Amino acid sequence: MVTRGHLKGYRGVVISANETFAEVHVHSKCAKFAIARSDLFVILNTMEGMRVEGNGAHVPVHLSFDEAANQEYVNL
Repeated sequence: MVTRGHLKGYRGVVISANETFAEVHVHSKCAKFAIARSDLFVILNTMEGMRVEGNGAHVPVHLSFDEAANQEYVNL
């Protein structure tokens, strides 16, 4: 999500990035823009795996998909 500038509030997908800028495809504009990385907020990073609550504490834990597949889940 873009946090500053004329595209503030818009959401999109990062196509590519370097140390200073990211090329973002903004969904509602149906266009790509070069945006400073400092002006972006990551909403979802699919490379981090999924979030689950575990270890008896109500604290989100990041697991890879392989780790999650080896967990035993109980529906309460």
